[in-house]
Amino acid sequence: VGILCVPHSRSESAKELVPCDGVERLLLLAHGLTSNVPRIREASIEVGPFKKSCDLILLGDYHIHRTEGRKVVYVGSTDYVSANIWEEAKQPKGWILLDTKTMKWTFNEVQPARAVRDLAPIDVSTLEVTEVLDRMLRAMEELRDARKWDRDSLPIVRQRILNAPEGFRREVPFEVLQTLRGMAFDYVLDVGFHESKKQTEATDMGAHSVEEHWTTFAREYETPEGVDREQFVATGLAYLKEARNDTEADSA
Repeated sequence: VGILCVPHSRSESAKELVPCDGVERLLLLAHGLTSNVPRIREASIEVGPFKKSCDLILLGDYHIHRTEGRKVVYVGSTDYVSANIWEEAKQPKGWILLDTKTMKWTFNEVQPARAVRDLAPIDVSTLEVTEVLDRMLRAMEELRDARKWDRDSLPIVRQRILNAPEGFRREVPFEVLQTLRGMAFDYVLDVGFHESKKQTEATDMGAHSVEEHWTTFAREYETPEGVDREQFVATGLAYLKEARNDTEADSA
């Protein structure tokens, strides 16, 4: 069995590799993405030239197990190790066992060290804040009751909020967040805001200034208890002004 091993840094020049003579089976093992992977990033390896010469092509860099035809396989991973673990939350984790005589392989599923759960998103566009809070709590309680988690195996959880109005985060009591966080190893509240008419008009007129972006972000950012919100906003604006003045002075 011959194995062509291609690290990510060499994926562009993989086609230059030549297999050793005298091998009966040839594998390509590469850390790279093909154009068929549903990712924003562009493909980093072209496997077409290897499909004829290789018996099997095993790829990485994409941590979800999937196949592309008979010869191309993304092995996946045995745990959540990417920047976006939520993409992997509903996908099985595992490894591949390959019989090099028959070139047949099997995927062996394993349980990751800690569970990851992406809860159903809540569209708050027609709900009162109290209703949203109730749904957030019920979702976590149902998750907890489904598997009697002990303290050493609490899951990593994300709750998405869709179409939230400005200021929604400030409406979520700190006590409620503490309760939710106490039911998980890590609890991520991912709030997606809808654009108001005023915001849309501003966007149509051109890009927001850095100061506007900062002010919007700072007013919605979940700050630690005891932090003065207005002082937080003002401090950031002061730093931006200082940086702008320094830049203008350098230009002059």
